[in-house]
Amino acid sequence: KVEADIKAGKPILSEEDTKRIDERLEVTKRAVEDFPNMPEFHAEFAECLAAKGEYSKAVSEMDKALKNFASYRGLEPTLFDQTMANFAAGRIRQWKKLIGGNA
Repeated sequence: KVEADIKAGKPILSEEDTKRIDERLEVTKRAVEDFPNMPEFHAEFAECLAAKGEYSKAVSEMDKALKNFASYRGLEPTLFDQTMANFAAGRIRQWKKLIGGNA
């Protein structure tokens, strides 16, 4: 099963890694809820979802990060820049391939 998961591009995590990712997922989920317009929080949440193999949800969150980046006019400074947007678009393409979608 592990070999099939590796070939499918699914994450292989230890129990400790899974616990850390679960904790990080909860923190980033709260950040997205508290600051819904901040693109970097959606991007980080997307990465957590992908680490758990939830690629469809990760694509949706990363897409929100890109949309928020394009329209962000908030008071809080954002560290999400064009380089990060390009990386985010690449991650979306990767995850879509893993779920069998069009890149």
